[in-house]
Amino acid sequence: MKRYLAIALALSMLLSMVSSPLEIQAFEDGIIASSSTTGSTTPVISGSSTTPLPDMSNDTLASLLTQLGTVGIESEPVNIIYPSGTVNDIWVSYELVQAGQTAFLETDTVSAQVRFSLSAAATTPVSFQYGAIPASASLGQHLTGVTSGTVTFAAGETAQLVTIDIAPFADNPVDFGITNNADAFWTGERYFHLYCDDISGALFEGDRYTLTVPVPIRSDYNLQTVYQSAISTSLIDLDTVSGAASPGVYTVTGGAIAALTLTAEIPSDVRTMLDAGVLTHMRMPEGYVLNETGATGILNKRVD
Repeated sequence: MKRYLAIALALSMLLSMVSSPLEIQAFEDGIIASSSTTGSTTPVISGSSTTPLPDMSNDTLASLLTQLGTVGIESEPVNIIYPSGTVNDIWVSYELVQAGQTAFLETDTVSAQVRFSLSAAATTPVSFQYGAIPASASLGQHLTGVTSGTVTFAAGETAQLVTIDIAPFADNPVDFGITNNADAFWTGERYFHLYCDDISGALFEGDRYTLTVPVPIRSDYNLQTVYQSAISTSLIDLDTVSGAASPGVYTVTGGAIAALTLTAEIPSDVRTMLDAGVLTHMRMPEGYVLNETGATGILNKRVD
């Protein structure tokens, strides 16, 4: 850029001495003659005009001809200059390191990670703000933990990692303010965005002041498989419950009020279908009661 400017000034200064079209053409012929015909490095004006050039103009044109005949003319990088006078030649780019992954258990989820990099190490700190904004993934339902903050590159640093934790499927969505529907459990890919702004000490790639990063969350959860598993699950096998007098036979004692309590852990597939509203009924244990005491009363069976 500086050399272009120097050449432009040199030509402007030289051409200003020649006013008519004929003289301009003669000036151009003179440059050609001095560089290709005579081989001289001292420029002269040939043709109809023989007015000698001043010494300063001779030196300038000689330098120009030397550049053209040896190293050529090269451009220099153009840096952005802020009104404050700061020259910016550092840019921030991003790379998706890891997509988020949701699952039924928190231990099976995978956090999303985005790496921000500088095009070159800075001598002063570079920083910007970031925050997650919803798209097909919502903040309250699909993300957890810290979702906004500041990225800072200390002098000499060139990379920083931002991690966003992914929420598991909600076990009983109503407790988390989520509508009981099948959308609480999904399969495929959803997105949220990291919006970056308020940058200091650099610009985002493309000479921008803001940057929006799309971040995917993936789910391999198969509702059809879960449903088939849930409807074929037995919560309690009466033949295997401890305390039976014989397989499936239990003795209840306790006077006027007697109770037989059977406890079962509800598997995650069954819990999922209950939360999604797909399963609405549970079949009670089947069997009979033999009263050998002669007592009378009411027999109740219930699931808590």
